[in-house]
Amino acid sequence: MASLSLAKAGLLSQSKLVQGVIAEILTVDAFSRVLPFVTVEGKSLTYNRSLNTAGTAAWYSVGDTVNKTPASITQITASFGRIVADAEVDALEELTMSEKSDQMAAQIQEKARSIGRLWKQGLISGTGSSGQITGINSLVDSGQFLDLATTSASSITFSGLEQLLGKVTAKDGDVDFIEMNSGALRDYRALVRATAGEVENIELGFTDPITGKKGSMTVNSFSGIPIFVNDYIDTETTGGLSGVTRITAGCFGQSVGLTGFIPAKPGKLIEVSPDVVHQDRDSLFRRLRLIAGLALYSTKALAQWIKVKTSN
Repeated sequence: MASLSLAKAGLLSQSKLVQGVIAEILTVDAFSRVLPFVTVEGKSLTYNRSLNTAGTAAWYSVGDTVNKTPASITQITASFGRIVADAEVDALEELTMSEKSDQMAAQIQEKARSIGRLWKQGLISGTGSSGQITGINSLVDSGQFLDLATTSASSITFSGLEQLLGKVTAKDGDVDFIEMNSGALRDYRALVRATAGEVENIELGFTDPITGKKGSMTVNSFSGIPIFVNDYIDTETTGGLSGVTRITAGCFGQSVGLTGFIPAKPGKLIEVSPDVVHQDRDSLFRRLRLIAGLALYSTKALAQWIKVKTSN
């Protein structure tokens, strides 16, 4: 008598299904974890920026005429951007196929990841149009670029990093972060090792703005300033040089530096609506919505070293 076939035996058994969905689209980004946020009432964040206070005061002798030149102030408006995604599950699937993994929860998880990736990308390259936020690359003032390239792109050096930090003066020279992609960070580590040095590390605590979970991470540093790797900083072609990248330095803080902002209602980065029955189909859907913006209070709080080449 023949033994039971493997196929038929399989009908009486069931493989274990691990709950949840394993993420496969992964882009390294430590920077977005530490960006501070404020809540805003109204449709935008508006603030005043002073332009020429240095020329409105002077030393005077007895009897001198006092200069009455008023300070020049300009109003800046930072607008919200919006990312939307719908999670929809047929009612039959939700009711009969959620014994191991909740179908709706799995959809919400994946949609939230997709929103998170777009948000992180927007923090760097957002254009400020078509519903996008204005990202870091567009917020940097024209006078805050460091360009050390000649006929070819510049390589990362200690001197170049020091010159970059010297342009960030909003906190009297205190700098909160340096941001670069993985290729630039590898070159920085190689530079340190080539001088028989050891790469310094800093441990930082954070609250993830998307999940709300608290955590900690260890990052490299330069002159005591944390270096955040961010692979949403892509290579580009600029000034006739292709395959170059940017290194950013700056400081955080409301009324001083770089700050994210969200509406006071609902007061969180990603909002998930309650279950709604679809009007035309027997399905449930939940809308995920991110409404947020990025503000740079002082132009001296952000600087970029451009046209930097990496070895890999």
